[in-house]
Amino acid sequence: MKKLLLCGIALTVALSVSAQNRAGNKVTLKNASRYNKVAKAQKQTTGVDNYTPVRVPAAPSASVSQSYRTSAAQTEFVIGNTLYDLQSNRGPARRLVNNSDGTFSAAWTFSANQSGYPDRGTGYNYYDGTAWGALPTARIEGVRTGFANIAVSGGNEYSLAHNGSGAGVLLTRTKGAGAWTTYTPAGGTTPGADVWFRMAAGGANGNTVHAIVNSQGSGTTPILGQSGPLTYSRSQDGGATWDIQHVVLPGCDSSFYAGFSAENYSIDCSGNTVVIAACDLMMDVVMWKSTDNGTTWTKTIIEAAPIADYNTALDYAPLTSDVDGDGVADTILSNAGDMNVTLDNNGMVHATWSLMRCLDDDTTAGTSLGVFLTTSGIMYWNEGMSAPAEVAGLVDQNGDGQFTLPAGNGTDLPFGRYGNGGLTIHPQIGFDGNNNVFLVYSAVSEATDTINYNAALRHIFLTYSTDMGATWSVAEDLVPSAAQGGDGEYQEGVWPSIAKNNGNAVSIVYQRDPCPEYFVNNTSVYGPQNTSTNDIIFVSWTNPVGVSEVATANSFSMSQNYPNPVNGTTRFELNLNTNSDVTVELYNVLGKLVKTETLNNLNAGSNVITLDLAGFNAGLYTYSVTVGAEKLTRTLMVK
Repeated sequence: MKKLLLCGIALTVALSVSAQNRAGNKVTLKNASRYNKVAKAQKQTTGVDNYTPVRVPAAPSASVSQSYRTSAAQTEFVIGNTLYDLQSNRGPARRLVNNSDGTFSAAWTFSANQSGYPDRGTGYNYYDGTAWGALPTARIEGVRTGFANIAVSGGNEYSLAHNGSGAGVLLTRTKGAGAWTTYTPAGGTTPGADVWFRMAAGGANGNTVHAIVNSQGSGTTPILGQSGPLTYSRSQDGGATWDIQHVVLPGCDSSFYAGFSAENYSIDCSGNTVVIAACDLMMDVVMWKSTDNGTTWTKTIIEAAPIADYNTALDYAPLTSDVDGDGVADTILSNAGDMNVTLDNNGMVHATWSLMRCLDDDTTAGTSLGVFLTTSGIMYWNEGMSAPAEVAGLVDQNGDGQFTLPAGNGTDLPFGRYGNGGLTIHPQIGFDGNNNVFLVYSAVSEATDTINYNAALRHIFLTYSTDMGATWSVAEDLVPSAAQGGDGEYQEGVWPSIAKNNGNAVSIVYQRDPCPEYFVNNTSVYGPQNTSTNDIIFVSWTNPVGVSEVATANSFSMSQNYPNPVNGTTRFELNLNTNSDVTVELYNVLGKLVKTETLNNLNAGSNVITLDLAGFNAGLYTYSVTVGAEKLTRTLMVK
């Protein structure tokens, strides 16, 4: 049986810009995993091998961004709370949907009773275009569930979680209103206990629900020949019946993989295109794509496992991480299993995950793999790239050219541990109407108080690319500091989920509380202080480069302005269905109208509109075009 709970670390107190993760103090730690075991801390004791890792990242794993900006203009709301503060065992599910009509749907794992969490289930809130609903005080299901997903398609909302008996609970209703209809077991007859679902909804009819799940759950008995197989199910009638039930995808059986762990997989769909991806420590980063609504699949290995035998080993023994065969175990750069995959506006696959350095120098059966919890780095790949690239990581917020961790208390880590993740964890991708890519992740922050817990807190960071991942912006901290009107110095931000579709604002939800790490399964780490209520935060971050949602106006459409940023004049294309009067309005970042133009009786078809912005102060602006009763808005930057 392959043991995927891993506890070895090598820890350093300070990471310089060029530092790699070096050996340090042994620390014995608990770790939540599929088998709920505790492994002995491992570190390399047989000497340092000069082996060069299979893949060296574009920047050192402990790299630090050399520049830093405080968060761009943003608003935030508390939309819920929970005492159950473990939102996922790996990467977060999609927990926020921008419905592109001014409304939002959000979900998270909720409980208001920390004594065993008997009321655990899906917390849900809805933004109706004007305001969020009241903070929920109960789950939406009638039974105890966990680890919520949410999707919206065909005018319906879907929520999927697992219950205590190992079955999926699917709820659906008309978006934003009415009672929830329950379907269980989700996915039809299961070959074993179903836990840790991921879901997407779409299809040509808008009523297809795609679900993937670990179909073993806790236990050691093989199911479908694997220790925790990843199975796929499909319903084409909104969850009432399942025409595909718990199948193992081609190239995903025991000939290729021994099994999968909790939530180290991700799914997305757009129309009839569906994509599933998975990764884990010392295993492939792999995806399956279907263009016929889940009927047939094509497998692609995004990044091969550093040692192929780890994919199919039932136990790490008798393997060691000796890649070059010199008899010395090597420290190998791998992934942390927090997979996220997303389809853009054109159906192209984008994937992201965090890095983890691993070491296996013990051939004894039943032992675990060593992981270096001071690893940092966020990887990104899309179908237009030949290989993944490291695109984000730690941020040098104090500008001293290095990233410094506190000394710690000698027992616990000087930062909160989240499973087998390192200093940068849980990336997730979204887009705007111009297909700009936005990547959000959680990372240990230098801009936090380290006195209360002898540990730094994590914050939520966001970076974006306007050229399909070739270059990326400086990561911005979305947890506001005291100087920005917040309390970020004393707050931990984790489990981010970004809306897949964004417009002139980028929308994110995350969990925030004043203590490092989560209380669930880690009650002895950082003591009993970590019993406070965790807030669920919705952030609306002003999009500096993008556009409003894909045009929904019936009488016209418009392009993004070019050039952008602007120095002088800029132009955009306006396509009219009929001859029309047009009003163009420009607003500054405070929402003040600073320029307006009325264009009378423009001809049907294509019109090029020029804006003269000479003399305007540098900064972010939005421009709106009104035709009759319809309005579309875009964002531009004056430099």
